[in-house]
Amino acid sequence: MSAVKTIKTFCPECDCEVVAPIELRVETLPVKGEQTPYDADIAICPYCGEAIGDSRIEEGNLRRAYSAYCAAHGLMAPDEVKELRNSYGLSLREFSKFLGFGEQTIARYEAGAIPDDSHNTTLKLALTAEGAASLLSVRGSQLSERTVSAVRRFIEGGAPLSGFAAAFAAHQWPTPEMVTPSGRNGFRSFSMERVAAVVCELASHCRDLYKTKLQKAMFFADFLCFARTSRSMTGLAYAHADYGPVMDGRDRIVAELQDAGFVELTEKGWGEVVVPTRCPEGVLSDEEVCLVDEIADFVNTFETSSEISSFSHELDAWKNTESGCSIEYDSNAQQVETAIERRMRGMDAHQLSRYDRERVVKVYLVRQESGCYSDHLSYVERVYSTREAAAAYVESIEWEYERLVDEDRPEDDDAWAIATERPTIHPNRHGDCWFVDGDPDPDRPCWFIDEFEVME
Repeated sequence: MSAVKTIKTFCPECDCEVVAPIELRVETLPVKGEQTPYDADIAICPYCGEAIGDSRIEEGNLRRAYSAYCAAHGLMAPDEVKELRNSYGLSLREFSKFLGFGEQTIARYEAGAIPDDSHNTTLKLALTAEGAASLLSVRGSQLSERTVSAVRRFIEGGAPLSGFAAAFAAHQWPTPEMVTPSGRNGFRSFSMERVAAVVCELASHCRDLYKTKLQKAMFFADFLCFARTSRSMTGLAYAHADYGPVMDGRDRIVAELQDAGFVELTEKGWGEVVVPTRCPEGVLSDEEVCLVDEIADFVNTFETSSEISSFSHELDAWKNTESGCSIEYDSNAQQVETAIERRMRGMDAHQLSRYDRERVVKVYLVRQESGCYSDHLSYVERVYSTREAAAAYVESIEWEYERLVDEDRPEDDDAWAIATERPTIHPNRHGDCWFVDGDPDPDRPCWFIDEFEVME
């Protein structure tokens, strides 16, 4: 007897998390105006019996509906288009040019768009050696020598290069648009090395970094970096997708990281987790590593990918951007930073412990101590997984206050109020508690790092 598939999700009817069994049902979905039947996975609440919508399941259902439509009309499905291109060993741009399509056409078809009849005919022609020879005879003079050689290998039955390795060899990726600093990429030229460094750092500190969660983690890292430095960290562009912001060219980027040996994908549950295998060294500055670790702490406050997706749906960056369009850094980074800070302020050690149920965890607490009361009131200001991240936060507070004092501002509540308006500084004040040179004093705040182990 086969095991029943389940998914940990949230039932809005019961208002609680559940482990829902997944049933296979025949559903219909309108595709190009036609009601298309397909086999759908449906999560069912074990308590109330209602169907639960979950983006992780719906994404797969949408692909199956499109594939069913393609099968019913004799059209090539997205996976078939990608498999065909890989069999030639050509990049997206090279394959599009070989077929006589626009540069982005194959990318759209591999991402899920349905080919029109004319393009479908050409794609099916390219399935056979005879068809490939026919297309080469028509367009051979317009193709690069490398593309012609790859097509001839396909015709002769030789083993082609892998699609990604061939694209790198031909220097067809990244595109000129990606390497030109602009508002779309956070005014930084795209750097695959920096992407690899950030992904590996996140994967080393985030629990169960599923691919969907990786999209959000990278988005928050780049936008937080832009908010603080006026430049993104990686040069990636992000677009509005149904389940939140995603990296532009996300599948290609993950595949490149795998191909270069930086990460591997390990199956866990019903998804794939990103695991670092070879982390680039010396790519990010110490400050950038601290920022990425800060994002890892933030990501770890979400138990599931759907939770962080829902969180991203509340941002203007997602709500005010049309589906498929790029999310602008300039107009959205500040709100993203504020949203991160607000969530982290609400976390305490008890909340953190429930995210680490299977092991003892050392946490670092930034505390504020009062000098105004005999018992020296002390409470948690923030929770971090690394001492470096905690220290960076304390330094940001001290630096900001000292800078204001250096500007001849009065050492009083006014100066402190100005400092706390800065996006990176959100202290929880308790009366007028301040400190000077490490000694409790009613004139300035006392901040220090404490550390201990938390066990569920």
